[in-house]
Amino acid sequence: MQPGFNYKNPCSEDVVEVDMKMKTTLLGKQVVMTKDNIQLTVDAIVYYRVVNPLKVKYMLGLASIYNAVKEAAQASIRTAVGESTLDNILAHRTTFFDTTKQFLQNQLHSRGIHIESLYLTEMILPAEIMRNLTAAAKQQRLSEAQIITAQTGVETAKLMKESSELLNTKAAMQIRYLEMLT
Repeated sequence: MQPGFNYKNPCSEDVVEVDMKMKTTLLGKQVVMTKDNIQLTVDAIVYYRVVNPLKVKYMLGLASIYNAVKEAAQASIRTAVGESTLDNILAHRTTFFDTTKQFLQNQLHSRGIHIESLYLTEMILPAEIMRNLTAAAKQQRLSEAQIITAQTGVETAKLMKESSELLNTKAAMQIRYLEMLT
């Protein structure tokens, strides 16, 4: 309805109030399977708002907006995680959830709902995977430390060679001999 006075036929028309403010939906924890058969527990939150109240009223019904958004978001996350490997999800987390948000937006836009954002609040990996990732990170830190130690050894050898070349002259030998006498 437009602002101001409007005509309403009481026999065939009714006025329904639709809240068009931004709302949030907590999706709750859900266990999903990746493409490489790893179970993840994912928790996310969706920010959405109604942009076309007529579509929402007649396609979804006002009482089920929350459920429609929640179920569509859960299905989108399950689909997106199922089509990706764990390595891809962890390496490209922001782009992964941006594409999931876009997929969800495409689903709900035709029903009059706009998805503002989709955020991952928690992703729990299995304990065995966590131990393997921790061990891999520890091994990488150790290998980097060994490389630094080797580089330091090379630099030390170069300095020792330079100092031996400086001390190999007759004047340097005379100075060392006089130092020992005193």
